Amino acid sequence: MAIGYMDVRVPKEKLARLKHEMDTALGPKKFGRYKAWLHFANLDMWQAQGHHFHYLTEVGDAKKLICTCGIYLVEEDLPEPQVMSSTILMKSSEFVLDRVQKVKGHKSLNDFTSNTCALIFDYKWIEETSGYLWSAYCQECGDLMVEQRNEVAKDFVAAHNAKCLVAHE
Repeated sequence: MAIGYMDVRVPKEKLARLKHEMDTALGPKKFGRYKAWLHFANLDMWQAQGHHFHYLTEVGDAKKLICTCGIYLVEEDLPEPQVMSSTILMKSSEFVLDRVQKVKGHKSLNDFTSNTCALIFDYKWIEETSGYLWSAYCQECGDLMVEQRNEVAKDFVAAHNAKCLVAHE
């Protein structure tokens, strides 16, 4: 398995162009244009929420699993990339982490260049409040934060990046 990075930022101009193409399309093309716009609009929203997860799979010569931050895994006959320690994996075992969420080396969704060791990895829709609650964990110390407002989850990520990322670099 190999690891790499790709630019997955969604420029506002691209969203506007895709929205315009969707709005002006006729007949069956309108649905196709809607799906293209929706893919990038959702990605932009997840990135703004700070949500790291395997959002896309590209299939070419090898299967590529891509995170919302741009880190990707290529399934090949190579050594496994660095993953969290077995202790931290055990600590987070009550949660279903996808393969990308277990790999170290993610980039911050604020700037897509700086490293991050803490990830917002899950959410839960709360019908009564018509809102989401978010869960996050630190890949270095194993600390977990479960079902909190997005601002709290982002603060958790920032605090662990300041404390744990620096300690392990």
